[in-house]
Amino acid sequence: MNNRFHPVEIAKQVFSIDVRALAALRISLGLLILMDLWLRSEFLTEHYTDSGVLPRAALELANSGFIPSLYMLDGSTWFAGLLFVTTGLFALMLIAGYRTRFAVVACLVLMISLHQRNGLVCNAGDRLLEILLFWSLFSPLGAVWAADRHSAASSEPPRSIFTPASVGLLVQVVAIYFFSALHKLHPAWTANHTAIYFALSSPYATDLGRQAGQWPFPFLQFLTASVFRLELYGWVPAFSPIATSFLRVAVLFAFISFHAGLATFMGLGIFPWISMASWLVFLPTSFWDRAEKAHLLRAFFRSVNHALSRLSRWGDALPSAARFARPSPAYSKPGLIIRWAPLLGMAYVLFVNVASIHPAIPLPGELQRWGAWIGIHQRWRMFAPAPRRIHGWYVATAQLADGASVDLIRPDNPIEIEPAPFTQRGQQSKLQRCYLIALNSESGHDHLPAYVRWLRGRWDDSHSPDRQVCSVDLRFEIEYVMPPGRPPLRTSATLYEWAHSGDERLAPLQASWKAVQTAMQSKYDRGP
Repeated sequence: MNNRFHPVEIAKQVFSIDVRALAALRISLGLLILMDLWLRSEFLTEHYTDSGVLPRAALELANSGFIPSLYMLDGSTWFAGLLFVTTGLFALMLIAGYRTRFAVVACLVLMISLHQRNGLVCNAGDRLLEILLFWSLFSPLGAVWAADRHSAASSEPPRSIFTPASVGLLVQVVAIYFFSALHKLHPAWTANHTAIYFALSSPYATDLGRQAGQWPFPFLQFLTASVFRLELYGWVPAFSPIATSFLRVAVLFAFISFHAGLATFMGLGIFPWISMASWLVFLPTSFWDRAEKAHLLRAFFRSVNHALSRLSRWGDALPSAARFARPSPAYSKPGLIIRWAPLLGMAYVLFVNVASIHPAIPLPGELQRWGAWIGIHQRWRMFAPAPRRIHGWYVATAQLADGASVDLIRPDNPIEIEPAPFTQRGQQSKLQRCYLIALNSESGHDHLPAYVRWLRGRWDDSHSPDRQVCSVDLRFEIEYVMPPGRPPLRTSATLYEWAHSGDERLAPLQASWKAVQTAMQSKYDRGP
């Protein structure tokens, strides 16, 4: 029997990852962490300190299943800033491949802490970043293009790896799409194909996305059907034992094009970019061989390796007492835990995803907590089972001591203005938009008092005593998106009231605007 067709050889061909692909993933993760920190730094005080919308006391009170976060040690701006800077330094170590595994551990712990501090400003991209860092723990990310590679203690790495970690990483990437598609078994995706039209009518749509929502409806239906099929089985050819290299590049091109479209038309934070980075592990050895032979890239790789070699020699020259600052071996044969722990990770991934589809399968809360602790818990329900058709914006009407009224969210605008698209009503930041959308959910509803308290404080701190806030009425202006050619329906619901006398009222979520939403949907949801 030809060894090429032996089951082990087939598995090795299908589930191997080139070490240069792992290096590309490492560099991408480091760059994306830096980009994420930069975008969040504008709202450092607002979202990560006791002076912001979610003080530590409010977080602990609202979240009985709280997962420890380093940001809970101190609520000051300087401490949060220190953690941001520390995370950035470890991200730079990750990019340079300097003490790579330690940098991965540090980045994972710090990013989990960041996300746990205020989960209302997180989305699927943040979860995916944690998951990729988790799988990176078991992979030789510093085998090439890394300072660790030039360490005197390093051994020659293989061209590619075939281990439980490589299998788990590849399975993890495609599981995102497969289980996301299974969550989308809804007529909006499978029958009338209205999903993309409604997604482009949501608060997540960019200005270009809202223009794309006006494209001919049959074309949007075609896109919807194509996206669903791509997620459901478009990844299958990447695991073909025949023409593996060609098919992997083709599949990778299809999914990266898909995410490039998401980044263009939808404001989803780092999700499209981290998703594109995850597909780098599918690039085959033949691709990297050709890339390294290209004239311009060959010169670039030579320059990078020279710089990393100098960094490694600087570390090796340090005295033995400074062991932490010296490079670690880039590659060594994995120990028992590193080699076989990914099997448990793979079992967890498959179990929690199957359980998320079949409610009859119990998913213990303690298991979810442990998964969140190590950054691997997941549930892929992006725009599933169908994109929401009910959106809106908040209006915080405040009565001031001098009798005037003002909207605390948009104090420079009149309170009663003509309804405008969500993205045009002052929610320009993706982080802010994510937070306000999250408040409009079961997990965020209890945080409304803290949000109003922050709005009051922001206003009172910048105005004289005769302009202080005496009462606040927070309402949600609801917009229900209708099928093409029909204008949206609008109504409003009061969610929270506060008065200087100490009176306050938080409307129960089920009895307030959500009940209005349900009534609107049952009455007007006719479909195209």
